[in-house]
Formats: sequence, structure tokens, C-alpha cells
Amino acid sequence: MSARKNVISPYKLLDSQSLASSFQSDPVDIGWQDNVGVSIVTSGITDNTGQFSVEVTIDGVNWEPIVFSPVIPALSDSDTQIFCNANQLPFKKFRINFQAAGGTPDGTCDVWIMTKEV
Repeated sequence: MSARKNVISPYKLLDSQSLASSFQSDPVDIGWQDNVGVSIVTSGITDNTGQFSVEVTIDGVNWEPIVFSPVIPALSDSDTQIFCNANQLPFKKFRINFQAAGGTPDGTCDVWIMTKEV
């Protein structure tokens, strides 16, 4: 008898999302998922120092960012790739948060996610 792992196959959570203003992605239900992988790829950035974070919740109301080590770096006026590996998450949902910088921030991002149970 073989067992199957519960997974969320890779899919694009955000597609060409503008980085001109702050936003949060739709929440993703990660109940029964132990590991979450996130890939954030930005393009078209020439003037942006905004900050991404991965936020989690248990009750669907109160959201808190996960503190990664090393921390997710702020954008530095150029395109970047950010990869986050969150292991053993005891939360119901997660989402991507972006806090835009002051001035006239530019660029877009694509965000991919994948999850699996141990």
C-alpha cells in the first residue's frame, strides 16, 4: 500500500502585480501543509525600495509576518529574486504582503508558491 503526500502544486499566486503601491495577496489555505515554498521575482524596477513579507494567520483576522533567517531583503532599485522556505508552519493561512516605498516606486512581481506535508 502506498501513501500519498498532500501538496499544493506550484502555481502563480500573483501575475505581473504592480509594485507602485502596497498590497496583500489573496490568502492561501495551508491547513495540513508542513512546508511552504515561495518564489518572488521582480521586473522593471529602477526606483523601488519596498519590502515584501510573508504573513500567517490562525483565525483569518490577525496576520503576523514570519521572520526568516536571513531576513527578506528590501528592494534596492533593481530587479531581484527572493526565495523563502517556511518549514513546519502551524498556521491556517498565509499571504504575501508588500509595503511600497515612498516617492514613485516602479516595477512588477510574479509570485509562485508550492506546499507539501511531511
